[in-house]
Amino acid sequence: MRIKHKNHISPTLLKRLETLIKVTTPIKKPGTKKSKDSYYTLACSFDIETSSVMIDGQRQAFMYCWTFQIEDLKISGRKWEEFLKLIDLIKETLEPQSRLVIYAHNLPFEFSFFSSFFTWSKVMAHDQNHIFYGKTDNIEFRCSFALSCLSLAGVGKSLGLPKMLGDLDYSKIRHHDTTLTDKEWGYAFRDVEIVVK
Repeated sequence: MRIKHKNHISPTLLKRLETLIKVTTPIKKPGTKKSKDSYYTLACSFDIETSSVMIDGQRQAFMYCWTFQIEDLKISGRKWEEFLKLIDLIKETLEPQSRLVIYAHNLPFEFSFFSSFFTWSKVMAHDQNHIFYGKTDNIEFRCSFALSCLSLAGVGKSLGLPKMLGDLDYSKIRHHDTTLTDKEWGYAFRDVEIVVK
Protein backbone atom coordinates (compact mmCIF):
# COMPACT_ATOMS: atom_id res chain seq x y z
CA MET A 1 0.00 0.00 0.00
CA ARG A 2 1.29 3.43 -0.94
CA ILE A 3 1.87 5.91 1.88
CA LYS A 4 0.70 9.40 0.98
CA HIS A 5 3.09 12.28 1.45
CA LYS A 6 1.82 15.17 3.58
CA ASN A 7 1.53 17.39 0.47
CA HIS A 8 -0.30 14.78 -1.58
CA ILE A 9 -3.35 16.16 -3.36
CA SER A 10 -6.29 16.21 -0.94
CA PRO A 11 -9.59 18.07 -0.48
CA THR A 12 -7.94 20.20 2.25
CA LEU A 13 -5.06 21.28 -0.01
CA LEU A 14 -7.44 21.93 -2.91
CA LYS A 15 -9.61 24.13 -0.66
CA ARG A 16 -6.52 26.10 0.42
CA LEU A 17 -5.59 26.53 -3.26
CA GLU A 18 -9.08 27.72 -4.15
CA THR A 19 -9.03 30.23 -1.27
CA LEU A 20 -5.57 31.53 -2.25
CA ILE A 21 -6.74 32.20 -5.80
CA LYS A 22 -10.02 33.80 -4.69
CA VAL A 23 -8.33 36.28 -2.32
CA THR A 24 -5.89 37.38 -5.04
CA THR A 25 -6.98 40.08 -7.46
CA PRO A 26 -5.65 39.68 -11.00
CA ILE A 27 -4.03 42.77 -12.51
CA LYS A 28 -3.72 44.09 -16.05
CA LYS A 29 -0.40 43.53 -17.75
CA PRO A 30 1.46 46.88 -17.66
CA GLY A 31 1.55 48.71 -20.99
CA THR A 32 -1.32 46.78 -22.57
CA LYS A 33 -4.42 48.79 -23.41
CA LYS A 34 -6.05 46.50 -25.97
CA SER A 35 -5.95 43.24 -24.04
CA LYS A 36 -8.89 42.48 -21.80
CA ASP A 37 -6.92 39.80 -19.96
CA SER A 38 -5.51 40.27 -16.50
CA TYR A 39 -2.94 38.13 -14.73
CA TYR A 40 -2.66 36.65 -11.27
CA THR A 41 0.59 37.67 -9.58
CA LEU A 42 0.92 34.33 -7.82
CA ALA A 43 4.32 32.63 -8.16
CA CYS A 44 3.58 29.17 -9.49
CA SER A 45 5.62 26.17 -10.70
CA PHE A 46 5.09 22.59 -11.86
CA ASP A 47 7.56 19.72 -12.30
CA ILE A 48 7.53 15.99 -12.92
CA GLU A 49 9.90 13.16 -12.11
CA THR A 50 10.13 10.29 -14.57
CA SER A 51 11.64 6.87 -15.09
CA SER A 52 12.64 5.42 -18.42
CA VAL A 53 12.98 1.83 -19.57
CA MET A 54 13.81 0.00 -22.77
CA ILE A 55 10.89 -1.94 -24.28
CA ASP A 56 11.53 -3.88 -27.49
CA GLY A 57 14.60 -1.76 -28.14
CA GLN A 58 12.68 1.52 -27.73
CA ARG A 59 13.19 3.93 -24.82
CA GLN A 60 9.91 4.56 -23.01
CA ALA A 61 9.44 7.09 -20.21
CA PHE A 62 6.66 7.62 -17.69
CA MET A 63 5.88 10.03 -14.89
CA TYR A 64 5.88 8.65 -11.35
CA CYS A 65 5.30 11.87 -9.38
CA TRP A 66 4.50 15.50 -9.96
CA THR A 67 4.94 18.54 -7.76
CA PHE A 68 3.16 21.88 -7.88
CA GLN A 69 3.79 24.98 -5.82
CA ILE A 70 1.83 28.22 -5.75
CA GLU A 71 3.32 30.78 -3.37
CA ASP A 72 4.06 28.64 -0.27
CA LEU A 73 1.36 26.02 -0.92
CA LYS A 74 2.80 22.70 -2.11
CA ILE A 75 0.76 19.93 -3.71
CA SER A 76 1.95 16.62 -5.13
CA GLY A 77 0.49 13.68 -6.93
CA ARG A 78 1.41 10.38 -8.49
CA LYS A 79 -1.02 10.13 -11.42
CA TRP A 80 -1.97 12.36 -14.34
CA GLU A 81 -5.65 12.13 -13.32
CA GLU A 82 -4.74 13.93 -10.07
CA PHE A 83 -2.89 16.65 -11.96
CA LEU A 84 -5.84 17.16 -14.31
CA LYS A 85 -8.16 17.46 -11.28
CA LEU A 86 -5.88 20.20 -9.93
CA ILE A 87 -5.83 22.06 -13.26
CA ASP A 88 -9.63 21.79 -13.60
CA LEU A 89 -10.08 23.32 -10.13
CA ILE A 90 -7.71 26.17 -11.00
CA LYS A 91 -9.52 26.86 -14.28
CA GLU A 92 -12.90 26.92 -12.51
CA THR A 93 -11.63 29.22 -9.74
CA LEU A 94 -9.94 31.88 -11.87
CA GLU A 95 -11.93 35.00 -12.66
CA PRO A 96 -13.22 35.34 -16.23
CA GLN A 97 -10.69 36.87 -18.65
CA SER A 98 -7.86 36.31 -16.21
CA ARG A 99 -4.83 34.08 -16.50
CA LEU A 100 -2.55 32.15 -14.21
CA VAL A 101 1.01 31.50 -15.35
CA ILE A 102 2.56 28.18 -14.30
CA TYR A 103 6.30 27.91 -14.87
CA ALA A 104 8.13 24.67 -15.62
CA HIS A 105 11.91 24.97 -15.80
CA ASN A 106 12.19 22.67 -18.80
CA LEU A 107 8.72 23.05 -20.29
CA PRO A 108 9.45 21.06 -23.48
CA PHE A 109 10.08 17.99 -21.30
CA GLU A 110 6.84 18.30 -19.29
CA PHE A 111 4.95 19.34 -22.43
CA SER A 112 5.95 16.11 -24.18
CA PHE A 113 4.14 14.19 -21.42
CA PHE A 114 0.99 16.29 -20.88
CA SER A 115 0.33 18.10 -24.16
CA SER A 116 -2.29 15.58 -25.32
CA PHE A 117 -4.39 16.17 -22.18
CA PHE A 118 -5.27 19.76 -23.14
CA THR A 119 -6.65 21.77 -26.02
CA TRP A 120 -4.11 24.49 -26.78
CA SER A 121 -5.29 27.87 -28.05
CA LYS A 122 -1.72 29.10 -28.49
CA VAL A 123 1.73 27.53 -28.41
CA MET A 124 4.93 29.47 -29.02
CA ALA A 125 7.90 27.32 -29.94
CA HIS A 126 11.14 27.39 -31.90
CA ASP A 127 10.47 23.73 -32.70
CA GLN A 128 8.90 20.77 -30.85
CA ASN A 129 11.93 20.56 -28.56
CA HIS A 130 11.99 24.29 -27.74
CA ILE A 131 8.55 25.28 -26.47
CA PHE A 132 8.45 28.66 -24.79
CA TYR A 133 4.83 28.65 -23.66
CA GLY A 134 1.44 27.12 -24.23
CA LYS A 135 -2.00 28.50 -23.40
CA THR A 136 -4.94 26.28 -22.53
CA ASP A 137 -8.12 28.14 -21.55
CA ASN A 138 -7.01 30.63 -18.87
CA ILE A 139 -3.76 28.91 -17.89
CA GLU A 140 -0.38 29.59 -19.45
CA PHE A 141 2.47 27.15 -19.01
CA ARG A 142 5.77 28.97 -19.52
CA CYS A 143 9.37 27.79 -19.66
CA SER A 144 11.46 29.43 -16.94
CA PHE A 145 14.67 28.10 -18.52
CA ALA A 146 13.89 30.10 -21.68
CA LEU A 147 13.60 33.22 -19.51
CA SER A 148 16.63 32.67 -17.28
CA CYS A 149 19.03 30.87 -19.67
CA LEU A 150 20.37 29.20 -16.53
CA SER A 151 20.20 25.59 -15.44
CA LEU A 152 17.96 24.96 -12.46
CA ALA A 153 21.11 24.41 -10.38
CA GLY A 154 22.37 27.82 -11.59
CA VAL A 155 19.12 29.55 -10.68
CA GLY A 156 19.09 27.87 -7.26
CA LYS A 157 22.70 28.86 -6.59
CA SER A 158 21.99 32.49 -7.50
CA LEU A 159 19.04 32.50 -5.06
CA GLY A 160 20.86 30.76 -2.21
CA LEU A 161 18.56 27.75 -2.57
CA PRO A 162 20.76 25.01 -4.04
CA LYS A 163 19.25 22.28 -6.17
CA MET A 164 19.49 18.91 -4.45
CA LEU A 165 22.10 17.03 -6.47
CA GLY A 166 22.81 13.35 -6.16
CA ASP A 167 19.81 12.75 -3.89
CA LEU A 168 17.77 10.90 -6.49
CA ASP A 169 19.04 7.68 -8.03
CA TYR A 170 17.91 7.92 -11.66
CA SER A 171 18.90 4.32 -12.35
CA LYS A 172 16.08 3.13 -10.08
CA ILE A 173 12.83 2.42 -11.92
CA ARG A 174 9.90 4.03 -10.13
CA HIS A 175 6.18 4.12 -10.92
CA HIS A 176 3.10 5.71 -9.35
CA ASP A 177 2.89 3.01 -6.64
CA THR A 178 6.58 3.07 -5.70
CA THR A 179 6.95 4.32 -2.13
CA LEU A 180 9.03 7.50 -2.13
CA THR A 181 11.17 8.49 0.85
CA ASP A 182 11.06 11.94 2.44
CA LYS A 183 14.45 12.57 0.82
CA GLU A 184 13.06 11.71 -2.62
CA TRP A 185 10.04 13.97 -2.05
CA GLY A 186 12.40 16.71 -0.86
CA TYR A 187 14.33 16.40 -4.11
CA ALA A 188 11.13 16.58 -6.16
CA PHE A 189 9.83 19.64 -4.31
CA ARG A 190 13.13 21.54 -4.38
CA ASP A 191 12.82 22.08 -8.13
CA VAL A 192 9.47 23.90 -7.84
CA GLU A 193 10.68 25.77 -4.74
CA ILE A 194 13.57 27.22 -6.74
CA VAL A 195 11.33 28.37 -9.59
CA VAL A 196 8.78 29.92 -7.22
CA LYS A 197 11.53 31.76 -5.30
